[in-house]
Amino acid sequence: MRKRAFLIRWSLALFLVCSCLMNPLFAIDVRLNLDSEKISNQEWRPDRIDVLIDESGGLTAEDVLSKREGWQKQANPYVPGFSKSVYWVRLDLKNAGKRRRFFVENPVAYVDRIDVYVMRSGRVAEHQFNGDVLPVLDGAPQPYHPRPAFSFRLQEGESVVLLMRFASESAHFIEPIIRSRERMAEVTRTFRDFQVTYFAFLALMLVLNLAAAIRTREADFAFYSFYLVVTALYQFVYTGLFRQHLAPQSGEWMNQLLVFAGLLNFSGLTVFSLRFLRLSQNSPLWSRVIQILLGVLTLQMILVWFIPVSISDPMTHLTVLPLVLLFPGLAVWQWVKRRSDFRFFVLGWAVLFCAILTFNLFAFGIYIEPVLSRNAIQIGTAVDMIAFSLAIVDRVFAQRSDSTELNSRRGDLTKETASALERQRKRLGNVNTDKKMEELRRLMEEERLYCDEDLNLQRLAQMLELRPDQVSEMINRETGLRVNDYVNSYRIRHILRLWEERPESGLLASAFDAGFNSKSVFYQAFRKYTGVSPGEFRRKK
Repeated sequence: MRKRAFLIRWSLALFLVCSCLMNPLFAIDVRLNLDSEKISNQEWRPDRIDVLIDESGGLTAEDVLSKREGWQKQANPYVPGFSKSVYWVRLDLKNAGKRRRFFVENPVAYVDRIDVYVMRSGRVAEHQFNGDVLPVLDGAPQPYHPRPAFSFRLQEGESVVLLMRFASESAHFIEPIIRSRERMAEVTRTFRDFQVTYFAFLALMLVLNLAAAIRTREADFAFYSFYLVVTALYQFVYTGLFRQHLAPQSGEWMNQLLVFAGLLNFSGLTVFSLRFLRLSQNSPLWSRVIQILLGVLTLQMILVWFIPVSISDPMTHLTVLPLVLLFPGLAVWQWVKRRSDFRFFVLGWAVLFCAILTFNLFAFGIYIEPVLSRNAIQIGTAVDMIAFSLAIVDRVFAQRSDSTELNSRRGDLTKETASALERQRKRLGNVNTDKKMEELRRLMEEERLYCDEDLNLQRLAQMLELRPDQVSEMINRETGLRVNDYVNSYRIRHILRLWEERPESGLLASAFDAGFNSKSVFYQAFRKYTGVSPGEFRRKK
C-alpha cells in the first residue's frame, strides 16, 4: 500500500508540473487565418505558398520576380527535408488595416540563412538576411528572438511582393507567418514562458533524481541524472536559446554544435537504457550490439566537427533509428517475462519512440502537423522523464520487496536445512564414511569399476554393503556430486589419459572403453566436465 500511495503522489505531482508545461506550448501557434491575402489582423498564415526551387542557387531577387514558370503551389508549412537547393517563396501582400509595422517569421531556430526582399515596382526596396545573426525586435520583451523574424513597413492600402530565400545545410523547414508588432511581442513572450517552464521542469527532475540517488544509493538515478543534463544541453541549443543568450554572432559551428548536442543527448539515453535493462547480465549479445552502436554515436560526435552538416545531420537521424527500434523491443521482451518494474520504462520508450519517429519523418520531408512535429522531442522527453523516473522508483520498491521476501525465505530455508542435516545425520549415523569412501576410491581407481557400462547405484550399494540412499548421500556430502556425475568424472579422466597415450583413438571407441553406453550421455558428460565438446577438445589439442 505504501508503494502504491507513493507512486500515486509522485504521478500526480509530475502530472501537474507537466500540465503547466504543456499549456504555453499549444498557445504558441494560434492561427488567425483570413479569407484573402490582406493583412488586416494580428496574424496571417497563408494556407498555400508559391515556391520556386533554385538548384544552382544563383538567382537574384529580380530574376525570381520576373520568372513566370517553375513556381509551385505548396501547402504551408512546406518541408522539403534535406536538400542543397535554394528555395524561394513569394507572398503578395496588401495592408488593409491601419497598422504600419509587421514581422515575417519562420518558426524554427536552425535554418542557416534566410534572405527577405521587399519588392516595390519590380525592384528591391528592402533586403534583410538572417542566418546565424539574430534580429533585434524592438518592443519585444527580450531584444533577441531565437527564431528568424524580419521587420518591414507597409503604408495603409499599400501592396508589395515579399520574396523569401531559404538556404540550409540541415533540413529545410519553410513556414512564413506574417504578424503584427503586438502579436510578435506576444509570441516572443509565450516562447520565453514555455522555455522557462520546460527548463524549470528539467531542473526539478534533476534535483529529485539526484536526491533519490543519494538517499537510495541506486545507480540508476545517477545514470538518469546524466541523461537529464545532456537533454537540457541539447534543448538549449536546439531551441536557439544558446545562440540567443551566449553566442548571438556565432558562425557555421552552431550547426555542428546542434548535431553534436543531439548525438550526446541520445548517447546519454542509450547509456541509461543499457544500465536499466541490465543487458550485460540478461542478454550479453544484445548488450554487445548496443555497445557497438554507442561506439558509432561516439565516433560521429568526433566526425561532426570535420564533415559537412549536410552529411552529418542525415547520418545522425539514420544512426539513432536502430536504437529507437531496439530499446522498446527489448523493454517489451523484459516486460513479457513478467518483470513488472519495466511497465513505466516501456511507457516512456513508447512515447519517445513516437516523438523521435515523428521528428525524423518531419526532418526528411514527410509532412506531419507542424506544432506537434516541431516540439515532438520536447513533448516526448517531458513524458519519458516522468515515466523513466517512475520506472526507477518502481524498481527500487520491487527490490526492497524482494529483499524482504528473501529474508523471510532465508528463515524458512534455515529451518529446512537444519531438518535436512538432521536427516542426513540419522541416515549415515552408523556408517564410517571415511572408510567407505576410501573403499569406493579403491574400487574406482584400482579395479576401474567405472569401466563397467552396467554399473548403477544398486550395484555400488551391494559392493559397499550399504543401502542405495546411504551411498547417494555419502557421495553427495563428501564430493558435492551426484552418483552418476561422480562415476562419469572417472570415465572422462580415463578418456583424457587414453587420448594422451594413444592420440589416434576414436571418440566413440574411447567412450565405450571408459564405460559409457550411449553417445549422447558421453557428449553431455564430456561437455559438463571440460566445458567443450569432445571434437572441439581434440581440435584444440
